[in-house]
Amino acid sequence: MVSTAHSTSMWQFSTRTLFILTAAVAGLAWVFFAPPQWVGLMVLWLLYWLLPAAALAGIVYHRGAWQAFFIGTAPWAVGVAIFLWIWAIDDGWRLVRDGLQLIDEGTEELIQIKLMLGFPLFMAACSGALTVAIWAWAAGVRQRQPRS
Repeated sequence: MVSTAHSTSMWQFSTRTLFILTAAVAGLAWVFFAPPQWVGLMVLWLLYWLLPAAALAGIVYHRGAWQAFFIGTAPWAVGVAIFLWIWAIDDGWRLVRDGLQLIDEGTEELIQIKLMLGFPLFMAACSGALTVAIWAWAAGVRQRQPRS
């Protein structure tokens, strides 16, 4: 007889998990689509500036699956940091001289810019998830090997 306790519990979530997921989706919807558009753009830029520090802290202070996740996001964090430094050196002086012209951009252009900025964050999350899957697979293989 097959136990159904595992199959039903696989689809049950705690209230805390559902609340966190709902808040994350609401936050992403606000960042990408809610007016004023330039505020969401500044939030994305702030997130990009904090990403390398968050990845490094996750690697140092977490263990297990979380550490694997942050190791997977680290290459994207380094790439984003390099891009931001190049952008700041190359185009940052123009923004200081001319003022924030992004505020005057049209709504559609700002949404396109935000979606382009969101792609590396999505890829970082996918890389972290893939690293966790590889970590879990390796842990399962290690447990199945006979001890000598």
